[in-house]
Amino acid sequence: NPNYYLFKEGILVNGNSNLRMWHSQVSILPLSFDAGFCIHHLSSQYSQAHNCFFSSSSSSIQAEAGFVNLYNCQTVGGVRAYGASKLKHVNSFRDGRFIAHDTAQMWVTGMKWGERSGINVLFEIYDTSKVVVANSKAGITDDVSWVVLVNSTNAIFKAYNSEFISLGSGATITGVPNATVYLYYSVLNKNADTVTVSPDSNYKVTANAE
Repeated sequence: NPNYYLFKEGILVNGNSNLRMWHSQVSILPLSFDAGFCIHHLSSQYSQAHNCFFSSSSSSIQAEAGFVNLYNCQTVGGVRAYGASKLKHVNSFRDGRFIAHDTAQMWVTGMKWGERSGINVLFEIYDTSKVVVANSKAGITDDVSWVVLVNSTNAIFKAYNSEFISLGSGATITGVPNATVYLYYSVLNKNADTVTVSPDSNYKVTANAE
């Protein structure tokens, strides 16, 4: 049935509804093209998950409104925020991209992620969205890849007490010219490229500075 494949979801949260989950698993099996979302949040309210596992070959979590809070979860597949949504990813394991569009806001804290292959960008930031990363480690191994891509001069990326590693030829943090990133008490293995590091930043480059 084509309609099934068009609207396939694990859990669809719509209207003014709320979702609360504990110790659960939602997996979307791949079909002939990218799978759907484990949680597709369209509600003006919130979705909240604790100690859960989400897996999809597309995006495991997609927020387009309201609030999505993930605590101690494992998410396999992209985590995306659109519209004016607000998404928190706290003390969770990650395997896939973080992507923020429109005026969405995203907070990532306590993420421990070793060097990862098969993905050329970990954090993608567009439009006037805002992404804040704290107390985290993120690395990437593929050639011509970046840990952070700031694709708009109006977007905001901030990092606190975090470490970013690019083992390929690409910069650790890159983006469009005149985009600004804020790095506080953080470590990069290469300098940020193209973007401007804010004057009040306090960070260090460990090796292989570009």
